[in-house]
Amino acid sequence: MIAVGGMSGSGKTTLAKSLSERLPGSVLLDSDVMRKKMEGVSPETPLPLSAYTPEKTRRFIKYIQNEAAALLKQGHSVIVTGTFLGNDERKKQQHVAVKCRADFIGIYLDAPLSVLYDRVANRQAGPSDADEKVVRKQVRKSIIGQQGLHWYIVNAANPHEDVLRDTIKLVARELHRYRLRNNQPSPGF
Repeated sequence: MIAVGGMSGSGKTTLAKSLSERLPGSVLLDSDVMRKKMEGVSPETPLPLSAYTPEKTRRFIKYIQNEAAALLKQGHSVIVTGTFLGNDERKKQQHVAVKCRADFIGIYLDAPLSVLYDRVANRQAGPSDADEKVVRKQVRKSIIGQQGLHWYIVNAANPHEDVLRDTIKLVARELHRYRLRNNQPSPGF
């Protein structure tokens, strides 16, 4: 499992789609699309604020974790996006992979607020409902520190091609380590 986290506008979906295209057989669980699926609406349908209450968010996190676990148990590689703002959220996502005996790589995309605000303000229509107000709320909740967790922090202010290249290097290195530990050949990109 590869988890791609970061605040709104950090490029989670863009990076995850690019990774998915390079990992044959992987399944992408984009948090924006999956939340809309859970709510029974099309990905482009804006959700009301009531769909983002703490209780509904807890239900959604459980929903996407269950989806990821089911796919992992079927033998799929899973790429999941989410904000993963706090260590508890990151730990729970990592635990899904561990419980399914799957490898786990956590990537957290970090960018200056000015970049995030600019990106959400200039976003094309799509599944994300985030705006500048959402980014401001996320800033108050975000914990970049790892506190014992191993998530890579990637500078998402760089152009997408650079972020993708840096992430592929990290993922390839981690996959190589996993394969060496398990006496398996390393997959390529």
